[in-house]
Amino acid sequence: MTHSKRALRLNQASLALVVAWQRAAGSHEVCALCAVDHAGRQRLLQLTNHAELTGAFEVSRSDSDAVRAAATRLGLKIVAFVHTHPHHGPDMSPRDAQCFDRDTLPWIIVGDVATLPRQRAYARPLADVVVH
Repeated sequence: MTHSKRALRLNQASLALVVAWQRAAGSHEVCALCAVDHAGRQRLLQLTNHAELTGAFEVSRSDSDAVRAAATRLGLKIVAFVHTHPHHGPDMSPRDAQCFDRDTLPWIIVGDVATLPRQRAYARPLADVVVH
């Protein structure tokens, strides 16, 4: 895992949407897929967090498949997995690192959402992702 040195960041509108979703979710983490349209504009597609504990996330395969199918129908390219740490920084937890190692997408973690949102991207060294 490496911190991305590429332009993999949520734009202001996407970050504001994540913050709004986080306010509605309380202490539970928020999850989404970041996609881009044919013009390179970001779109966030929210995933349901089924974790019962705060400070964790669990996304069902069926929910992920449904959101990915919707993205395909809309002509969107999924470029990253996004999740939040409502009361902590955007550093990966040990559990995050395990999940990241099994994923093929770059990740964007938005931390300290309740106070001062900060984001950090994580990508594999050869990831070729640029988000406008």
